[in-house]
Formats: sequence, C-alpha cells, structure tokens
Amino acid sequence: RTNNDDFRCFVMDAPPELEAGGFLSALDVVPADRRIVHHATVWADVGGVFSANAGPDGSFECLNTQPFAAADERPIELRWLLQWAPGARPRTRPAGGGSESPAHSKIVMQTHFSVGNRVIEPEATRLQIQMLSERPNYYVFAFGLGNWGKTLENGAALLSQPDDDGAPIFHIP
Repeated sequence: RTNNDDFRCFVMDAPPELEAGGFLSALDVVPADRRIVHHATVWADVGGVFSANAGPDGSFECLNTQPFAAADERPIELRWLLQWAPGARPRTRPAGGGSESPAHSKIVMQTHFSVGNRVIEPEATRLQIQMLSERPNYYVFAFGLGNWGKTLENGAALLSQPDDDGAPIFHIP
C-alpha cells in the first residue's frame, strides 16, 4: 500500500497452551520494519466474534476496533493485553499478576503503519507472549475512558458540557 496511514488487524490463534484459557505475564511486539510500524494494540477477542472480519490472509482493515456488536448483532468483547510503540520494553506484569486470555479466544493485533510514500512489504511483525503456569494472585487489566459522540442505549456517555465549547472534554481534576 502507498497511502500515509494503514490500520490493519491481524488475527492469531492463541497458543495451544492458552486454548483452554490462561494468563499472560509478559508481551512484546517485534516489528519487522521499524520505519513504518507506528504502534500496535493487542487484545484477546473473547469468542472470536471480532476476528470473524478477517479475510483469507487472516487480516482486515480496522481503524475502529471497538464496535459493540458484529453485523449479526452478536456482542464483541475485546480484552486489552498490550499497547506498544517503538522503544517500548516488553510489558511485564508485576510479580503475582497476570492478564487473562479466556478460553477459545483469538489474539488480535492492530498495527498502525505510517508508510508515507513507502511500499509495505509482506508484513512479518511478531508478537511474543510469556504465559503463567498457574492462576495469578491478582489480575492485571485495563479499560478506556473517553468521549462518545452520542449517548449509548444504556445511557452511558461523556457528553459536552456548557464550558466545553461544543465538544466534550474529559477533565481530570
């Protein structure tokens, strides 16, 4: 591709050791071409609903990775595992902690390529995973906070307030 930015999701089967579910103690992304890999985000796709978007090559374009349901209305559940950018060290969980990859999950890595006028060669960025041999003492997880363009069906949203100049602003006192 020769466009400036390309967001691509790559679907991977969880390692056999995680097929029945398990816990991860460390993850790392090893980019094939450091000149174009801008960042990557890795999720466990619980039930594989999001992964069903993949084409024959196991990937799909995925700028918006947080839809609430698939086209057939099945809910999508993505569990964050890693946010990586160039220069980052492997993300190691604290001693006694681990991130869960539920049974029958697919691993999805969204990679942002900032290619400029370069041509992307066949992609070979790798994901390295270290697993725990037993259940951790505590779970490590993350969730996002931010603005929504409209109120969700359940009433949840962060909407514009009078002092926000028309656009919602997330303030942390």
